[in-house]
Amino acid sequence: MLPTVHRVLDVEKIRDGGSLAAQFASDVDEYILFIKLRSVFHGGSRGGPATRVERLGFDQPILIDCDPKKRPPDTDQVVHSVLSGPAFPVPWSEARELLRAISNLAAGLDRMKSDWLQEMVEVVAYEGRVPPPAT
Repeated sequence: MLPTVHRVLDVEKIRDGGSLAAQFASDVDEYILFIKLRSVFHGGSRGGPATRVERLGFDQPILIDCDPKKRPPDTDQVVHSVLSGPAFPVPWSEARELLRAISNLAAGLDRMKSDWLQEMVEVVAYEGRVPPPAT
């Protein structure tokens, strides 16, 4: 059963080249709807930055529970982020449902985050296939 979206906390594009995440609060819990980009990096020298990212598509969405008590414990060497919580696959149809609810509550997002949310909506509409370029 999907959590009910009560408040949008954040929307971001991850620096891996384009994975997308929307963090929201339900009654008492926080979650992240995460859609990982599948990509290939081209160019650059060994160990250096890539010169181009080829977007191959997106993996099935997952829902991450952000409860810190459910993440692995931090150590001296590793601090676990909210993305380290338990994750569950979400069918594309349920991801559409969550994004509709998130979009309905996203009025306070800045322009960049609104654009990322719209990109998430498009990715889910195409079920992970890279949407055709805008004309």
